[in-house]
Amino acid sequence: MGCGAYRILTNNPLVKERLGTDHRVDFRDIPVEAVFEEAQAYAAAGHELLSHPLGNPALPADEEKALRRKLAMKGLRALTTEVDGQTIFE
Repeated sequence: MGCGAYRILTNNPLVKERLGTDHRVDFRDIPVEAVFEEAQAYAAAGHELLSHPLGNPALPADEEKALRRKLAMKGLRALTTEVDGQTIFE
């Protein structure tokens, strides 16, 4: 799947900084509620949406951050992998 087949919509400048050279990152300097409204507009236009990983707030901060990163990287790997049929990403 090429870079044009998906986009990352975010208001987090670190996402743009870290992923912006290899992925299509639509950075918006707006409140999170406005990001949700824009995502809703994408969905209304027929785009499929994948939300960010929710993590586990019961974990200590460093473990929760590692979990979020693991889930985000798994999602990114899934978005950028060609598949024929059902595929499970571990």
